[in-house]
Amino acid sequence: MTRDPALQRFVDAALAAALARVPGREAAASLDRVAADLATGRGSDDLTRCMGQPRPKRLPSRPFAWLGATAVIRWQEMRAGREG
Repeated sequence: MTRDPALQRFVDAALAAALARVPGREAAASLDRVAADLATGRGSDDLTRCMGQPRPKRLPSRPFAWLGATAVIRWQEMRAGREG
């Protein structure tokens, strides 16, 4: 997370554009166009769609995230051991 609200807005829009489009070269080109539209203040359909996306949910605090991730990894390791 950045401290500058304008930069955070760009990062959010760029991420939304990258995830909303087809992977690969087309996604990179689309991301470039959306970034340029946002930087220049021009409007576009892609920019409007990206900025209209809901904000991502906040992650849990670090200790809870670590516990959850560790528990999932251990559970998957245990299941893989039984399958193999």
